[in-house]
Amino acid sequence: MTEDYYYFRTDDYQPILKREKVGCFPVPMIHSAVLINLKRVESDQLTYIKSKVPNYDGPTDDIITFAVCAKRAGKFG
Repeated sequence: MTEDYYYFRTDDYQPILKREKVGCFPVPMIHSAVLINLKRVESDQLTYIKSKVPNYDGPTDDIITFAVCAKRAGKFG
């Protein structure tokens, strides 16, 4: 977090997001959590990766990407 309590991404953000760096990491806060039943076929349509969402023209933001693909999948709201 910044001194004004705003969120900012560290140099480790992209490597963690891309799964180049894996493990447990200390964080100042948790934004949200999503529980998904991976046994359901519909869960195969979910992703945080912008390039895997057809015709996605939104920002490069994993949470927004996930929300868009979940909405398009139709079973998730």
